[in-house]
Amino acid sequence: CINGDLFTAEDVKDVFDALGSIPHAVMLGRGAVSNPQLFAQVRALIAGEVIPPTDKERIYRFYLALCEDARTRLSGERHTLFRMKELFAYWIVLFADAESHRRRLRKAGTLAEFQAAAESLFAECALYPDAGFIGNAKMNG
Repeated sequence: CINGDLFTAEDVKDVFDALGSIPHAVMLGRGAVSNPQLFAQVRALIAGEVIPPTDKERIYRFYLALCEDARTRLSGERHTLFRMKELFAYWIVLFADAESHRRRLRKAGTLAEFQAAAESLFAECALYPDAGFIGNAKMNG
């Protein structure tokens, strides 16, 4: 099993190339949290297909589903708020020109404030053209 610092399909490809084969298992922890489409992108890579780009609409629908699930499973709005803040700490690097939105998300004191900030982020910020294709450290550095 390969584990560690795999944030993109390209990272996984580099591991495959270094090994000379496809390993039995690959762990995609923080990489999968950072890019919810990473599994589909790695499947395409393994199948020899074109790697699908990260899609803002799919991420948005995924966010809505996660938020709703968290609200039904976690006890209280505050727990949901903190889970969503954790998630967006990873996702914010996918968005271009999102610094003011990052601050609004981080400072939100209620779930309603957070949801308004998230809606604004999705409406106003584009994904980086290569979002999900370069790792977090590369995007921030």
